[in-house]
Amino acid sequence: MNRIRFLVVLISAMTFSASTASAAYPSWQQVAQPAADWYPYYLQHAAAVYFNDSFWIIGGEVTPAYQPMIRRSPNGTTWEKAVANPPFGSRFGHCLLVFNNKLWLIGGAGSNSFADFQLKNDVWSSTNGTSWTRVVESAPWTPRLDHAAIVFGGKLWIFGGSQAPHQNVSLDDTSVNDIWYSSNGTDWTRATASAAWPARSGHQVVSYNGHLWLIGGSNKNDVWRSDNGTDWTQIASSCTWAGRRGHSVTVLNGKMWIVGGAFYKFETSQGSSPEPYYTTYNDVYSSTDGAAWNKEASGAWLNPSGSWSNRYNCASCMAGSTFWAFPGPSQYGMPKTTRTWKTSDGVSWTYVLWDFKTPLGVTNTVCVHNSKIWLFTHEIGDAILPPTAFSTTDAGHWTVQARDADSYDPLTHDYPFSFNGKLWQINRGTGLQNSTDATTWTAVSELPEMGFVIPHQNQLWFVHQVLGLVGPIQTLIWVSTDSGKTWTPKLERAHSLLLSTLMVSFNGRMYSFGATVISSSTDAVNWPITVNPTPWTGAAAATVNRSRLWVLSGTGELWSSPNGATWTKESGPAPWFKANLPPIRLLSLNGSLYYLSNQKYDYIYNVSYPAIGEAWRFDMKNGVWSKAWLNCR
Repeated sequence: MNRIRFLVVLISAMTFSASTASAAYPSWQQVAQPAADWYPYYLQHAAAVYFNDSFWIIGGEVTPAYQPMIRRSPNGTTWEKAVANPPFGSRFGHCLLVFNNKLWLIGGAGSNSFADFQLKNDVWSSTNGTSWTRVVESAPWTPRLDHAAIVFGGKLWIFGGSQAPHQNVSLDDTSVNDIWYSSNGTDWTRATASAAWPARSGHQVVSYNGHLWLIGGSNKNDVWRSDNGTDWTQIASSCTWAGRRGHSVTVLNGKMWIVGGAFYKFETSQGSSPEPYYTTYNDVYSSTDGAAWNKEASGAWLNPSGSWSNRYNCASCMAGSTFWAFPGPSQYGMPKTTRTWKTSDGVSWTYVLWDFKTPLGVTNTVCVHNSKIWLFTHEIGDAILPPTAFSTTDAGHWTVQARDADSYDPLTHDYPFSFNGKLWQINRGTGLQNSTDATTWTAVSELPEMGFVIPHQNQLWFVHQVLGLVGPIQTLIWVSTDSGKTWTPKLERAHSLLLSTLMVSFNGRMYSFGATVISSSTDAVNWPITVNPTPWTGAAAATVNRSRLWVLSGTGELWSSPNGATWTKESGPAPWFKANLPPIRLLSLNGSLYYLSNQKYDYIYNVSYPAIGEAWRFDMKNGVWSKAWLNCR
């Protein structure tokens, strides 16, 4: 409960409002761009394949839009945008495979919105993954998505799929069970209009021991086998694994494997629109005959925080003797799994670390220490990055200082700060820690409550506030004179004082920046109002540089003051400013001011931020916004 109350205070102190930009002030220069969109996180309904010594991921959905992008990686850790806008446009629910030394993309659906998409029955090929040729504009088989495709007997084969005209239409009601093949990708022959297995979508077909095997789909848990692709025999009507669709199937170590997936359908009640019902899985089963299945693992994808990562409709492929499972959604409407996993035996899974060049654009906390900006990524849910400490001297070139260290806790690192030559942070809510290198952290003390710490006058000051839903505000402030080992109360249960979480120590006083009020104090007990109202609306970030206080307003304006009372506007609204900004950081480093924004998309609260993972610099020595070298991912 204290955590929730404290967050209420934090959110209220960071409220912003919009303003009209002015051309009378210098412009900002961007020094780093957001996390690369070509890293395949928050991705679903894409297709993956290993071709020409590289991984290729094409299309997919990235909330809140579909993506036409083609991603490539030589190793699964470092990704690049191979093609931003391929000629076939956005695509999801398609099939991607290698045939006759070419990549082939078959069918699927394309759209620029969730509300309306177009089913496809086209066929495309590429010899290099970047240049694509449309082989067939309209194949004789009907447009479809969530079909299965495979190379078997020197031919391309497709099986079933859905003809749903809209995402909220039952996939079962529109599924088909026809089978088609082609020896060249251009001329297609219908093997059968109605296979022995019931119509379905979201199923998988693999080649194993000289046979074709169709496994699951449309919430079924059956298995079918064929020697020629046309005639099918049911091997199992109800396997030990639950009925599902959107799962992955592969052949590994002489066995067939089924991984993840989901049971989902659309239900309509009292004349309302169909609503999806989902149950997702993270189990792994294997079989040598398609009839008897052994449960090899449950929750194979274990993240460092100890929670299991269910997923379905995730892109997956074999690369040599290793199976790779890329990110996919964990539940309907929340594509939260951002982790890539691989396995060589189906039982032991390895988490693949992506090689980010800069950590901007992910959930993080920052501070300045020893003439560097230090940034700590958080382990929140299924995060893009594992717990990692980065440092930089210019916000454009980032160095990994620590990653998954033994004493580097995998959960949260809140409110980092620099004090007495060490890095400090609050971990797991109330644990105060320090470190000299961000690798080994030493526990110093347990804080009295959950809150934040501000260095002031060679002492540490701890602030905790409770903004009750009913009743007065409660503010508690403690001081430590022995570097955080022991704490002495200074202010307790002040019922009329609301201090912002945006606080700065300057010229012997602590300053608290509210939405329109500045309060200050020398003893943490008396907090007279210094400015009311402020000349700006909503203080978003503050710092100290060159004997002046600097504030970045909620409207993107930059203000400075020599005394905290009189203020000068230094810059009009910045070009990156928009309403509903993500959390902002204003840092002072080596004579310059740096602006850093935070994450790209909040899947917990379904909020899309317009300014994502950016870094900008103001050169205070020259009084202008100067250029700096860009180091994008």
